[in-house]
Order: sequence, then structure tokens, then C-alpha cells
Amino acid sequence: MKVEVLNNFYDTQTETLHTKGEIIEVTEKRAAQIMTVLSGYIVEVKDTEPDFSGMTKKELLEILSSKNIQTNPRMSKADLIELME
Repeated sequence: MKVEVLNNFYDTQTETLHTKGEIIEVTEKRAAQIMTVLSGYIVEVKDTEPDFSGMTKKELLEILSSKNIQTNPRMSKADLIELME
């Protein structure tokens, strides 16, 4: 599960310093342990899909390119959004 670090803390299990704002991947068991010992230091992050309609065509093309999805610069914004889904 993904959690957001709300306050800096040192994870003694992984020997890692986590800083405020960082998103880390932990098991549900480990998240429960951290929440028990350091209440208020992490919060679960729900995966949410970005609002593609608010993005520019250029931004959509860049995202699709980074995912190695073939596009054509002449495609409409609606077609690009459809490829995202």
C-alpha cells in the first residue's frame, strides 16, 4: 500500500529516513506498526486517476510517450484521453 509521510521519521526496520511529503510503499502490516508507534506520521494514499480533461494536448502526448503508447500528433485531445484509459 502507498502511504504519505506527514512527519519526518526514521524507519528502524528498513534503516531509512523518510521525509515529510514522501510517498512510500509499505505492507499493510508495516503501515499498522508505524501508525501504532508513530501516530499521525503516515496516512494511506488512495490511487486516484488524474483529470485528463484538464491537461493540455502536449501533456497528454508526453505521458503517453513515457508509457510507450503509440500516438499521432494529429490525434484529437479526446482520442488521446481515450488512449489513457
